[in-house]
Amino acid sequence: MVSTGDIMLPENDTRRQQASAGMGLHALAACLIALILGPAAAAADDLPDPARALEAHAVVRDWVRTWTPPAPDAESPLAAWGASVTLRLDGRVLARGSSFSLDGPEARAIPLAASRAIREARPRLEVPNDALAEERVAELGERVTVSLEIFGRPVPIPESELGLPMAGCSPGAEALVVSVAPGEGRERASAVSGVDAQLTRGADPARELSAMAAELTGDGATALRPVKELLDAGFRFARAPVIHLAMPYERGAPVFLDRGGRVHGVDEIRTAALLEMADGVAANLRARIWPGVERFGLSGDLRLTTGSPSQMVAPPFEQALVAVALLRHAQVRPGTEEGAASRAAAADILRDLGVVEPGEETPWDRPTTAAMCVVALSMLDDDTRAESSELQSLTARCLDVLRGSFDPTGAGFAETLPQGAQGLVAWALVRAGRLDDSFTRQRADAAVRTVYRETPRDRLVAQTPFVVWAELALHPSGELPSAALLDEMRTVVWDHQLRRSDLRSIDRDLAGGIVFTRGRSVLPTWQTMRPLAALATMMGDARLTPGSPVSGSVPGELLRVTESLRFVRQLAITGDARYLARIPERATWGVRPALWQPVASLEAGAMALLTTCEALDAMASIIARPTPTGDGAQPD
Repeated sequence: MVSTGDIMLPENDTRRQQASAGMGLHALAACLIALILGPAAAAADDLPDPARALEAHAVVRDWVRTWTPPAPDAESPLAAWGASVTLRLDGRVLARGSSFSLDGPEARAIPLAASRAIREARPRLEVPNDALAEERVAELGERVTVSLEIFGRPVPIPESELGLPMAGCSPGAEALVVSVAPGEGRERASAVSGVDAQLTRGADPARELSAMAAELTGDGATALRPVKELLDAGFRFARAPVIHLAMPYERGAPVFLDRGGRVHGVDEIRTAALLEMADGVAANLRARIWPGVERFGLSGDLRLTTGSPSQMVAPPFEQALVAVALLRHAQVRPGTEEGAASRAAAADILRDLGVVEPGEETPWDRPTTAAMCVVALSMLDDDTRAESSELQSLTARCLDVLRGSFDPTGAGFAETLPQGAQGLVAWALVRAGRLDDSFTRQRADAAVRTVYRETPRDRLVAQTPFVVWAELALHPSGELPSAALLDEMRTVVWDHQLRRSDLRSIDRDLAGGIVFTRGRSVLPTWQTMRPLAALATMMGDARLTPGSPVSGSVPGELLRVTESLRFVRQLAITGDARYLARIPERATWGVRPALWQPVASLEAGAMALLTTCEALDAMASIIARPTPTGDGAQPD
């Protein structure tokens, strides 16, 4: 059994054991994922066992502590195809050294990488040249953190995969190797990009391979040449398995990392853990409020490697979405300090959106931003809106834009509105009735019905979660007009959920993610949370998910939602995953848009918070349902 804290779930989902038309879709998606991610990278004996890897890290750490590059004939405790050593000081990369052999494991691989890193780092130490210089250098040696990667046997990337997204590689989970044969006055040469470098840069493996080829030739134009030309010119591309050990903080013991963090288990997704995640993500979002006197609201996405925002002021749509998420958090955490802080922060963000500083984008210039502002404003209490001229002004302007976004008399949605935003506008029209009586239920219902009518069935998921929330708000009880359509959509979503059996062991951290092969990314990202938030809500509605915690559709649905919540948890930055962060406390509980991108995204964080809150409410609703014997479910 798998536990969510209050509900025990069966490990085997009978739905997955049944043949269905949807399984064909899943099989197709799984085959494409398997092709893109490629075969197993190498045999297990190509990499050292954990004990020997720890021993090697200790040796490298001793070299770094004393700033003593290993002697030319020094050997490490183990031979390896290659290695990379990254040194950090105060959270920033000080130096990186790498080595790779095309001929087989070498005992010099780790010492060579360490020597290159140490020789590069030593001149970069900002130490005054005085009598205390050596003492200060020694002190810095104690503070430097060491990341050691040990590479296994490289596996060639077939030409057929090099043309795929991400060159058929798994970013941040395996090393990339480029080599070039001798010719035209050049010697045989190779370059390697380890996972630390990829994660630091948020690199796309396809672009990384091209950049490495250019590095080998010294000609930037090489990166622009087609893969076929590079292969004909003698270039070869490969990926290699990695053991990655890093110190998460100064003087800390090294830990084994998978794609820069720890792989979370589905058994960790318990009610208490979800509450912790909701509170943590909300706190991270609140901390992103602009600290100055200007009315900027929120700063932009946080770059982990610099500790600074990607842009001074976040776009107003993202700010409004964060306000919605914080207000939803306040609803889930009533009577708590966390909930009160989220409600206050959301009100502050919305007040600042009502004041457009010089150079800022105006919230009511875009119908999507205006719609999200309307949703957020409708979640505030009447007194808060009435007491603020900024909120009143924002409300009036955004309602005017929203009014023009949909014509219920026949024209429907405005032509300028992106089709993918229709669900959001429909949701805003539902919520707008709380702000202005002229926004009637009939108008909102017409918008929702238009979304269902004009959106192809296989594309309805693009309107989630907003169209689902709009529908359920319009029909909180009784017959649900779109029940059959929503259930069909849910089946499609689950047929695109990645399961551990779909993945290589190095990609097990992607399990639970949802990937639609029509999308721009072939690996799961924060976009998983858009349909997941809707499906979490649907799980709590007995009309769509009938049964009790131990009967009907509920156990299977809980299992699937929990598996995807595990992926959401994986995107959140805590513990060892903070080792890349320049300022770890700013990164804590930030949410990355993808596991290989060193950014704490406002949009991803807001959707993670909304998804978690919906799941918590759904689980509470399920627990309150009677069991087949008539007794309420009991916590484990």
